[in-house]
Amino acid sequence: MYITNSLLTEFDQELHDRCTMEYGYEQGVAEGAQQTAIANAINFLKMQILTPEQIAQGTGLRLDQVLNLEKELLQA
Repeated sequence: MYITNSLLTEFDQELHDRCTMEYGYEQGVAEGAQQTAIANAINFLKMQILTPEQIAQGTGLRLDQVLNLEKELLQA
């Protein structure tokens, strides 16, 4: 019973909401950065002036990701 009462009285809804919002914001920023890196890699692959290794280095994507994007572009 003490634990239940303690948890109910010590819970801070504002702190919880703020932490949840910050986590969601960080997730959104990370997902947006990943999508931008993928879009840039696709554009570089279409231009055919850089190697997949250079594209991976420049976008921060892993080489296998860039190679998979290249494979998808060739199949399209």
